[in-house]
Amino acid sequence: MKKGILLMAILLAGCSSPNSESIQKEEQISVQSESKKLEFPPINQQEPIAKVDIHDDEAIVKSVGVPAKKIIDSVDSVGEPKKIYQFADSVFGTQIELSRSQILLAWIAVNEDESSRTKSLKSIAIAQHLARAMLGIEGGKLVDEITSKGKIESQQIEGYQVTAGSCISGLCSLKIQR
Repeated sequence: MKKGILLMAILLAGCSSPNSESIQKEEQISVQSESKKLEFPPINQQEPIAKVDIHDDEAIVKSVGVPAKKIIDSVDSVGEPKKIYQFADSVFGTQIELSRSQILLAWIAVNEDESSRTKSLKSIAIAQHLARAMLGIEGGKLVDEITSKGKIESQQIEGYQVTAGSCISGLCSLKIQR
């Protein structure tokens, strides 16, 4: 009984530490990704994709090659107006948020069942295409790295700052400062 109480006290003390919280989150992500790992094709570096001006919203959206299913007016994290373009009829799709100061590219990578897997593969392919159109081959590789590893470090590509990239519970995103 005393050992059980002592063990519980140690676990609770460990859970309250800021460091253990981030360790637990990392363990959850890796456990989840291992149990439901989604295999996807990496970007095709041989496929010709026209590079677009990262400041030309219309060219970015057209580069996808499929029409946006929904367009939403909103504001970004610094209060600037933005447009959100969604490329699927459901939550299983790719979307890009474009404002004057930043771009947020989001896609889905889940492997719950055959339907979600199929939609995820399409979502990843659109995200790869968009990132590659904006940032070249390295942009497409970032989508692959985020999808497979779950996280990237902040970095500079094609002269633009990529400030965030993560994949948590199947929702992946890449944030670019214009």
